[in-house]
This record gives sequence, structure tokens and C-alpha cells, in this order.
Amino acid sequence: MESALEQLKKHTVVVADTGDFNAIEEYKPQDATTNPSLILAAAKMPTYQHLVDQAIKFGIANGGTEEEQITNIMDKLFVSFGVEILKKIPGRVSTEVDARLSFDKDGMVARARRLISLYEEAGVNKDRVLIKLSSTWEGIQAGRELEEKYGIHCNMTLLFSFAQAVACAEAKVTLISPFVGRILDWHKENTECKTYEPHDDPGVISVTKIYNYYKKFDYSTVVMGASFRNTGEVKALAGCDLLTISPGLLGELSQDHSTVTPTLSLEKAKAGDLEKLRMDEKTFRWQHNEDRMAVEKLSDGIRKFALDAVKLEKMIRLAGGGVLAVGLWTLVKKSDYISLLSSRIYAISAYILCLAGVIVMVTGVLGCCATFKERRRLLRVYFVLLLCIFLLEILAGVLAYIYYQQLSDELKSNLKNTMVNKYKQPDQDHITQAVDKLQQEFKCCGSNNSADWNESVWVRAGESEKREVPDSCCKTPTDGCGRRVHPSNIYKVEGGCIVKLENFIMDHLKLIGAVGVGVACVQ
Repeated sequence: MESALEQLKKHTVVVADTGDFNAIEEYKPQDATTNPSLILAAAKMPTYQHLVDQAIKFGIANGGTEEEQITNIMDKLFVSFGVEILKKIPGRVSTEVDARLSFDKDGMVARARRLISLYEEAGVNKDRVLIKLSSTWEGIQAGRELEEKYGIHCNMTLLFSFAQAVACAEAKVTLISPFVGRILDWHKENTECKTYEPHDDPGVISVTKIYNYYKKFDYSTVVMGASFRNTGEVKALAGCDLLTISPGLLGELSQDHSTVTPTLSLEKAKAGDLEKLRMDEKTFRWQHNEDRMAVEKLSDGIRKFALDAVKLEKMIRLAGGGVLAVGLWTLVKKSDYISLLSSRIYAISAYILCLAGVIVMVTGVLGCCATFKERRRLLRVYFVLLLCIFLLEILAGVLAYIYYQQLSDELKSNLKNTMVNKYKQPDQDHITQAVDKLQQEFKCCGSNNSADWNESVWVRAGESEKREVPDSCCKTPTDGCGRRVHPSNIYKVEGGCIVKLENFIMDHLKLIGAVGVGVACVQ
């Protein structure tokens, strides 16, 4: 029997609510949605570090004040994730405007147009993008203007009240995302009832009412249920135009073989007894204000998305915030990977950047003191240190670019040999830890492919306890899981770890080189 996910796809467009490309490839949704929380989570993964690096370079290259650079970096990062996602889906991706603009109509319009221009510069037609806006009155009017004046399609998010839904329909936005799970959360926290059957779930009831209203009165806006807490909510809304579902719930649905029948339909909606409403600003604000749950969840949602945007900005500031940070990050956080390389140029470049970073901080303090106290000797020392920084940064950058050219050959000749001959061998614990971390973080198995492990000393000597690959090759590592090498259990990535590690190190050599040469040029 077909899985619940496959049955659901026959009645509803399934959308992946994630910024993780691997999850999108696995579940093959039609569309995908992102938000600051999802991008923040994805940006922390080593797999996507190159997108963060590219966004930082873009922001710096476009100049402006620090705040303008951060804004440009954030926009570029959101668009870069969207562009990569669009390579893996046939439909559209939703990209969110900064939630801190939720009460600034003109600010939302300008930011949305900026995002679309970045997509178009990347070769993506605006028809494949939905701009996500908070469903405040200002956000809804921004959506109206973007749709009518600029032909930009909008996805209205953080929608909790019927008043919000009616206002969005009258604004003729492309799509709304009424939240299900967050409504359930509120009712569990604020009422005596703590458990609900799917069809009694207040979030499910809310989306059902909105869907029926839209279909009964022939509004063009489509409904995409969002923010699910369990698969029961998802199945209770089968038949809805679209449902955006997290990877975790998509996985559960793919393993569920119960029968899924559509509960929402055009026929049922037309037969309903809902009355048509008119929603001007005064009516909207009053009716929305009368819904305590909607008021609290809208403000809470805006705050949470804004907080994640701030966290992402802080991460970007740290990523672009200094030579020292880049050097230390290379040496400390990724020291395991350095142990897999025979050459030490990668590490040496990072050490040089660390030294330069320390001198930068000392020089900054010294320069301030020298200028403030007008001491010429201090100023001379200050300029000598500036020259040292310049030379160190140039050296780090040049070494990084030299090693960049040698990396591919080194990996091909050494990585497989290191993995098959040193894994789980005496006095090679650091290699074993590095290999396990590599395979888990980059979701790969073996140097070229999982078959490489057949040649390993660990397997051939019978030390593996009948494992054909290390447990770190498994998608969900458990003791002994390496005994089963089926693609559903282990990572079988084309090119193996060698391709992923090469791409990772090359991206960071570019960063080391760019930081070294770039900062030197500025000085």
C-alpha cells in the first residue's frame, strides 16, 4: 500500500518547510518554504558554510555602512538558499522579508523588490518566488501593492485570525499560510483541554474555515496550511490547496501506510453557510484584536522571527568580524579535518591569520592611545605594526591560494589511504575521530564511495564485528548499524567524502585567502 505521504500528494500540493537541501531531495516536494529560523539552523551546518561565505563577500563588495553591508549579506544569504532549493524542486520557494519590518509597509515593499532583483540577477524568474510577509495590516497592504503594482507573488505568514484571512483575500495576494500547530499550542497552554483529536484540533478547524470561505466566494488566493505538530493534523487537512510540512513529519508520513482521504473539498465549501465579510482597516483591527489567541501568537511570532534574524546577523558579524576569528575557527573547530591532510599549509595559513588578528587588536588599542595622547613614538610603533599586519595577511592569503591549487591531488592520493589504513588502528584515535566526524557532518561514506571500506585494515582483519562500514556512515548512527549497507540506512553519496571535503576546504581556503589579501588591501 502507498505511504500516507504519496496518498496526500494526490489531493494536496506538498511543500517542504526547511532550508536543508538534503531533506528536499529525499522527500521530493513540489515547493519549499523558508524563514529566518530555518535559515539560521541551516546556516550553522558545515554543508552550507560556502553560502554564508559567498553572502559575506557579496555584502562587503557592495560597500556602504556596516548596517547596509549586513542587510545586503542577509538578503543575499536568503536568496542563495532559495536559488539552491529551486534547483531541487519543480515549483516555487518562499523567502521571507525581515520580520522587524512587519509594521512598515514601504519598508516591506522595498525589501521584497530587493530580494526579487537578487533572484533575477541569479537567473531566477520572479514567478518561481513567493515573498513572505507578516499578516499585519501593513504587511497585507504591502502584499496588495507588490501583487498589483510589481507582479510580485506574496505568501502571507503568521496568520492566526479569520480577520487576517479575509483581509488577505481582499488584497488578492497569491497565497496565505495559516498556522495550525501554534494555535494548538496556545489552546493547550490557555484552556483546560490538553489533548485534541485531529478533527477537533483548533488549528485544523481554523484552516478548514478559511479554506471553505475562500472556495465558497471564489477568491483567487490559495491556502497553505503551516506549522504542524503531528501527522494527524496534516492528514485532517488533506485536500487543502497546499500544506507545508517539516522534514520530520514528512519522514513519519512516508513510513505511515494508513488510508488518507480528502476532508476538504470545493463541493463541501460551496455547500457551507458562511457569510461574506468586508474588511477595511478599522474592522480588521477590531476583529483581530477581539481574538486574544491571534493577537498573542502574531506578536509572539514576529518577535521570534525577529530574534532569529538578529541571531543570524550576529553570526554573520562574527563570520566577517575579523582575521583572528577566521584563523581560530580553521584551527580549533575544524582541526579534525586538518589531521586528514598531509600538507600543513592549510593550518599554517590559519596560524598566520591568528597572529595577524592578535596584532590587529593590539594595534587598534595602540593607535587610539597614540592619537588621543599625541605621542609620536607610539604612532611610529603603530605604523610598524600596520606594516607587519599587511605582510602577514598577504603571506596567509598567498599560501592559501597556493595550497588551493594542490588540494585536489593531495586528497586523491592521501585521503583513501588514511581512511583504510589508519581507521580504528592503534595510536590513531585522532584519525578515527576525524573520519567519523567527517562522515557524519558531510553525510558521506568512504573516500570515493562506501565500497572503499572493503579494503580497510579494520574490516579485513575482522576487527569490525561484521560491520561492512563504520557506524558513522549511517543516517541514524546506532551501535552496529554499519552491518547493513542498504541506501536507506547509510549515506551513498556520488563521489564520497573526497568531493565534499575538497569543496569544504576549497571554500575555506578562498575565505582565508580573501580575508588575508582583502584586509591587507584595505589597510
